[in-house]
Amino acid sequence: MAAKSVTIIGGADGPTSVFLAGKIGSGFWIGIIVSAIAILLVTVLLAGLFRRILRLVIRWMKKR
Repeated sequence: MAAKSVTIIGGADGPTSVFLAGKIGSGFWIGIIVSAIAILLVTVLLAGLFRRILRLVIRWMKKR
């Protein structure tokens, strides 16, 4: 019986996406690029929203 193993390289980061796209086929490049841009935009928007909420909470705590 042959030994088998599964390795996860880099989680869900860019190099892993590039590696998998190269293995799966070239038709996935546009989808990967669009997904990466969407994830970046959501991250930036959520970070800004979180900062604003945190500032409001800190101001509210100081007034108490």
